[in-house]
Amino acid sequence: MMKHYLAGLLLTAAAAARAQAPLPFTLQGTVGQVGAPAKVYLVREVPLSVQSPMMSAALTDSAAVVNGAFVLRGTTKAPGRATLYLQRNGRRPASLNGPADRTTLFLGPETVVLTSSDSLRRAVSRSRLQTEYQELRARLQPIEERQSAADAAFARASEAERNSAAFQARNQAAWEQLMREKRATVAAFCRAHPSSWVSLYACRELFPVPSHAELTAAYAPLSPALKASKEGQQYEALRRGLQAVAVGAQAPGFSLPTPAGQQVSLSDYRGKYVLVEFWASWCGPCRAETPNLINAYRQYRGRQFEVLGVSLDGEGGRAKWLKAIEDDGAPWTQVSDLRGFDSPAATRYAITAIPQNFLLDPTGNIVAVNLRGAEVQATLARVLK
Repeated sequence: MMKHYLAGLLLTAAAAARAQAPLPFTLQGTVGQVGAPAKVYLVREVPLSVQSPMMSAALTDSAAVVNGAFVLRGTTKAPGRATLYLQRNGRRPASLNGPADRTTLFLGPETVVLTSSDSLRRAVSRSRLQTEYQELRARLQPIEERQSAADAAFARASEAERNSAAFQARNQAAWEQLMREKRATVAAFCRAHPSSWVSLYACRELFPVPSHAELTAAYAPLSPALKASKEGQQYEALRRGLQAVAVGAQAPGFSLPTPAGQQVSLSDYRGKYVLVEFWASWCGPCRAETPNLINAYRQYRGRQFEVLGVSLDGEGGRAKWLKAIEDDGAPWTQVSDLRGFDSPAATRYAITAIPQNFLLDPTGNIVAVNLRGAEVQATLARVLK
């Protein structure tokens, strides 16, 4: 039995190692009569992390355009989105923003064929992954258009409207509904394309702050090869982390210092309901939520309810942390080791974005997560009745 177990581990490790090998790609294109000194330049988008939709750009490859044709070959550690620029003067792009003759494509272990009569802007690109990527964008486009409309409505609102509790509740509810639809759309795409690198890439659309169930719905259908990749293993680790802090789980313990240096342990709150609030001085949405928490704290503190603020300010952020506590007037206990997202508390609670909070019952079980606005008092009214 042990031999079979060890053999299984070795096979899994070997599969993961193969998945990490550089993946070859080829971009083959024609752009009419364009010729020397023209060149094409490939700019790859590099994710900041698996759970972040934020990207940095890196110009990595180039090829000459000869008699309207070019071939660009290379390797990529992981498939993802890239932008191909056509520079008729042959010079490197001075800027990656603004108007340019370019096209966006999905870069993976295959040949992408691009054809155009005169420019990359009007190029038609053909490949299996490119077709699947375009399908993903088409599925998400209606949701993203509604997100843009909601953002525009928020920008048009007056300051008084934005400070209104009713406005904030409507805005939060609308945003959460759009995120639920987006995550359900990604999960449906992953079920339809379980072996596609585009499905693994699409998991970025689940963030920020998916639940364990939402991440599992997208991740579970993926093929063993995708799960064995570096990114797949990172998503699995995060999925397990979210499972450990899902509703019904026993909350992980931690001990952190107050501004005065006194150690406070989560276990100190046994026998009470406690809302563990992860925040930071630089987090606008976190601090915008503080007045709601203050109202809930004042209303329910006499009924065995407490709030524990856990700041994810980083090294050198002590002064800003203390000033935020004073400016916001939060009356509950505040703790932090000033290690940001590297804090063991943040790691144990699988924190990938803030604000996040966890409501614990008197035995330390998690009974609710990520309560915002009116949800805080509604939930407290239900559990403290």
